[in-house]
Amino acid sequence: MGATYRFAGDIQPSLTLGYAFGSGDPDPDDGTDRQFRQTGLHDNSYRFNGFEEFRYYGEALDPDLSNLHVLTVGAGIRPTERSSIDLTYHYYRQDKAVSGEVPGARVSAETTGDSRNIGHGLNLILAYYGFEDIRLRAKLGYFSPGNAFDARVEDAYFIETGFEIQF
Repeated sequence: MGATYRFAGDIQPSLTLGYAFGSGDPDPDDGTDRQFRQTGLHDNSYRFNGFEEFRYYGEALDPDLSNLHVLTVGAGIRPTERSSIDLTYHYYRQDKAVSGEVPGARVSAETTGDSRNIGHGLNLILAYYGFEDIRLRAKLGYFSPGNAFDARVEDAYFIETGFEIQF
């Protein structure tokens, strides 16, 4: 669940607050998997008040919603009529502390099962649609692993740039 509030003004500032929860398995050793799983028909992307869609659970981590709590805070502006800048922060926490990879995540490091704190993510999404048939975009993501990972797991970064030509 989440909401975006758009303030009045020339740059259309916005503030977004979101929370997502996918349950974990209270007894992963009983032979029955009871944690929430996404259907596989998802793309986990949307746009808040900007022009460009992005992964709303974070660009660098990009997890599935399974055994996970995700708290999101975002802010955005539209500096011109055809451009936008979004900044999002995510806090990730396992529902049940378990060892293994975070389902669906780009980061392949495994959690230890000793902590529920997966970590923090930060994203910057830039879009410029000011040309007639060309769209420019950049997505920058950062993930800082929490105590759920071994201390040797390093920060992760994600960069995607592109342009789209319509004809």
